[in-house]
Amino acid sequence: MRRDGFVALVGPNALAERAPTSDLEQRLRLSHTQQFPDLHFDGARIGDALLLPDGLGIVWGRLFDRSGNPVRTVSPDTARDWISSGGRDLVATFWGSYIALLVGEDHLLAIRDPSGATPCYYASTAGGVVLASDAERARSAAALPVAIDWTEIRSELQHIGRRTARTALAGFSELLPGTALRISEREARVATLWSPYQFVGGWRAPSDFGDAAHKVREVVAQTVRALTSDCVRPLSEVSGGVDSSIVTAALSLAGRNARCVTVRGGDSDLDERPYAKAVAVRCGFAWKQVVLDVDDVDIRRSDAFALPRPSARAFSQAVDEASLLAAREMGCDAFVSGGGGDNVFWYFQNVLPALDRLRCQGVGGFLATVHDLAWMSGVSRAEALRLSIRRLFRRVPRPWPHDISLLAPEACSIEPMSLHPWLPAPSGTVPGVQAYARLLVLMQGQYEAARRAEAGTILAPLLAQPVIETCLAIPSWFWCREGRNRAVARAAFADLLPSEILARRSKGGFDGFAYAVFLRNRVLVREMLLDGALAQQGLLDRPEVERLLSGSAEESNLLANRLLRLVSIEAWLASWSGRLG
Repeated sequence: MRRDGFVALVGPNALAERAPTSDLEQRLRLSHTQQFPDLHFDGARIGDALLLPDGLGIVWGRLFDRSGNPVRTVSPDTARDWISSGGRDLVATFWGSYIALLVGEDHLLAIRDPSGATPCYYASTAGGVVLASDAERARSAAALPVAIDWTEIRSELQHIGRRTARTALAGFSELLPGTALRISEREARVATLWSPYQFVGGWRAPSDFGDAAHKVREVVAQTVRALTSDCVRPLSEVSGGVDSSIVTAALSLAGRNARCVTVRGGDSDLDERPYAKAVAVRCGFAWKQVVLDVDDVDIRRSDAFALPRPSARAFSQAVDEASLLAAREMGCDAFVSGGGGDNVFWYFQNVLPALDRLRCQGVGGFLATVHDLAWMSGVSRAEALRLSIRRLFRRVPRPWPHDISLLAPEACSIEPMSLHPWLPAPSGTVPGVQAYARLLVLMQGQYEAARRAEAGTILAPLLAQPVIETCLAIPSWFWCREGRNRAVARAAFADLLPSEILARRSKGGFDGFAYAVFLRNRVLVREMLLDGALAQQGLLDRPEVERLLSGSAEESNLLANRLLRLVSIEAWLASWSGRLG
């Protein structure tokens, strides 16, 4: 489980008689004896705790001011302002990867930072509420009974990358990023403190492109510098793409003693090594490559075994092992990723930037961006214009991405998704921002089940609150200027990146490796799906699965990925089977 794990018990009977299990818990308990004696907190790493004065609470994780300086102390007045504002002052003035527990006179506020870098789940107990970084810590600390929510499992099978407060363990909810849970004797109520729609008000009169690029450079550099301030030797996971290259360049700007690793997938996957090596050489960092090994993947194991939803992917086990191996060999203590950059830097493969500009700047701006999009996508201007006009008059909202293949007929009717605080968008929101908000939801929790989080902190600077807020304030059409995707980000770091990175339009991936994992485990996939819990619950089209896996014919990459996703859910269900009840 994660090194930054925690558990908090709130309520008069929430194991109040239990002896403290750590020095941190003892100090926190003593600090609250006057004002709020019913909070009991324990965390895995004492160094990550900021105890607030006068028994006003704790900030678990890392907190920075808007200049990127670590926050080591907080005045009583500041802490009280956080409480009186319901946490809004904390979220608006500071950032980081944290869970804040703030103690009011008759309530407790649990606040999760907008980046969601530190996970938080909660459940009701006989004596109050338990909050924890994972369901296993919560279950063990509060002796909670556990049951599978099969309606939610059905939704997990159908929807791709879904993320709502509801989880696949009955009674467990997620405190979503940028929200606060108010716990009192009367109720436990959630409020939204942050949303992406707060930062797009200046699109009708934006600053110029050069200023936008300068802001992106400054915020990325400052964020990387802050997040790596206590790292001895960070490991940059360089994919060879634009986003990880920008993060690596920012590590160089920060003067960090970094190292680089590039992970190679299957033979059919794009070879990113020449690009990644060029970045490492340009930044002056030592670099190594690691080739993924199918033997490092055990499809019977779920790395989400402690979590209340099946969020792990089987092939990621090999990626974790490769990064862990590189970290051990190169003496690194943190993993730095460019993950999320496609979404944060507006890498849209659609016409939405043109529609945004039409709304904000009229027909002239619309036509200019249509030209940029045609150039970027390799289609004619007439075709780009046709697609833009067709999308302009489409009135039916896009459904959430879904896949019902290989499900039993009775499980194919799409399960309604629970609402997310950021979705649907407020009336009048331009199409590009609506899409951006959906992508932010898709990115939530992407490193939560990564096993390398047990060995070192995983840092994803491009998902940090200041970076997202800055990129949201820059109009979508800036990001496809002159036919270049992520144009603002490329311009921001043009002097620090090799020319081959700045010119890249292609992207690599691990589809070939995932397919190799499937082929290696084809017999086991058949066994797990035909004899597993999903089939027993009547959720799988068992005859079709048996037909597909009974012969020796090779399946498509798409179908193989679908089968591996079903197996990952099956492995997660098996991991909880002995803990149910």
